[in-house]
Amino acid sequence: MMKKIYLYIATLFVFVSCYQDFDLESYRTAPKIVMKGNVISETDGVYIHLSESWFVTDKPKADSLIGATVCLYVNDLPGKQMQYAGKGIYYGQHKKFNPGDCVRVVASAKGFSDIQAETTLPSLTTLEHVSFVPENNTNGSVNMNISATFTDISNVKNYYGLLVYAETAYWDENEELPCFYPYTTTINKENEPLFTSSYSILDDMFMDGSDSQASGIMIFDDEKISGQTYTFHIKESNFLTGMMESCDSVNMVLPKMDEGYYSHEYIRYAIEFYTLSEEYYNYLRSLEMLRDDDLANSGFAQPVKPYSNVLGGLGYLGAYSRYKTEYFYFKRTYNW
Repeated sequence: MMKKIYLYIATLFVFVSCYQDFDLESYRTAPKIVMKGNVISETDGVYIHLSESWFVTDKPKADSLIGATVCLYVNDLPGKQMQYAGKGIYYGQHKKFNPGDCVRVVASAKGFSDIQAETTLPSLTTLEHVSFVPENNTNGSVNMNISATFTDISNVKNYYGLLVYAETAYWDENEELPCFYPYTTTINKENEPLFTSSYSILDDMFMDGSDSQASGIMIFDDEKISGQTYTFHIKESNFLTGMMESCDSVNMVLPKMDEGYYSHEYIRYAIEFYTLSEEYYNYLRSLEMLRDDDLANSGFAQPVKPYSNVLGGLGYLGAYSRYKTEYFYFKRTYNW
């Protein structure tokens, strides 16, 4: 009986020791400018979003910072003032961003410390021998086997992003030709060694806010394939059922709507392959860690701090080069 009492008292001390009363206001700091933006290779301009941080006990502030002075610097060229485009977005024009360009953005606003961030545009990495092969299962479901080959640049640390498009044709009652809309799809990468340490994430700033991506962006580095030519193999799983067959993607012309579309549909696939700057990779990686930090989400550990390369502020300035394959078309016949 005495052992039970001692155990009960000891347990009380454990729970009491976990309690601490502290003043949140003692942790308050001055608000900072928050920068988010990517420089995209082969384009002639860059969009930067600015907002301000706010303390946890404050009411959320508007997601835009108006009236800032923002300057764009490319390599050793004189700086150019970026123009306000609305909703906290500032636009800077340049004749053309090329791989290897060093880009720096400096911003200032009344009531805030000045900030600056810098990134370097990575080289473009292309894909070869791209293949989409449907796998019609005996239970009526359909999977898509996807493979492609790329060469990692040697003597340089490289970071990549992979995105699979999957879109289905839709005929509006008032239109003869179809529009394409994305559908939800899942990439199975368990049997691909290259992606065992990759991370899937979908960032609002990625792909200029496009809503066509459905699979999530898989990010990874070249630790396992440094300087090699490598062919990856992944499988796309979806909710589709029926028989899938390949179409002539090169000369593909979708027919007009007719009664036959109640028995089949057309689907197209493509891959976008990104070479990421180190800054953008680190930012996306930190977001993934933050999302998957179960201990922090349960209150048992400090949350992961999002990566930032903004001196004097928060956020990131990143860069990427983008390669997109042609579309691969397929016809799916329903089982009913």
